[in-house]
Amino acid sequence: MAARALRVAALILASSLALAACARAARVTAPAPRDQLYTTLVGRWQGTLTTPLDAEGSVLQTQPARLQVLPAPDSDGLELRYATLDNAPLPTVDHLHLDRAMRLARVGTSSAPHGPAFAVREVAGGTDGAPLRLVLEVDGTEDDQPVRIRETLEVGAGTMALRTEAREPGGPWRLRRAHAFRRAE
Repeated sequence: MAARALRVAALILASSLALAACARAARVTAPAPRDQLYTTLVGRWQGTLTTPLDAEGSVLQTQPARLQVLPAPDSDGLELRYATLDNAPLPTVDHLHLDRAMRLARVGTSSAPHGPAFAVREVAGGTDGAPLRLVLEVDGTEDDQPVRIRETLEVGAGTMALRTEAREPGGPWRLRRAHAFRRAE
């Protein structure tokens, strides 16, 4: 009886060791940088909107603004609801969709949520407390003239800045709008 119990115990031990040798440790993976960015941006923000009042951008107007960032209801991305505090009846709604590798972005509006494909020209920072900086660019037209559009997004600890600029071929970058926000929650 004791010999049989010893053989059963040895068989159970050998089986357990064989299973342990075959089993792989579960891999723990960190969320993709894009998903971390999305999580960081979701919420309510308060700050300012700066826009040029003339074509050269020499006269700027700054006004209070707010932003609510939500997961986009239509697909994998974000919905950005901007509003100025000047009693505007409806917020401006943009959609931001980045591919998982953060090489391509789509920036759209409420009427065209899947806007033009922007190339991600720069991804910098985002580690060791440094702000994450994304620079997106796309070629387009304005008044039937070619123009290059650049969107720069910087996200730090409780801060976010979004700057939109445009450039005609051979010309300087000109500010279209600049938002500076602090987390409101």
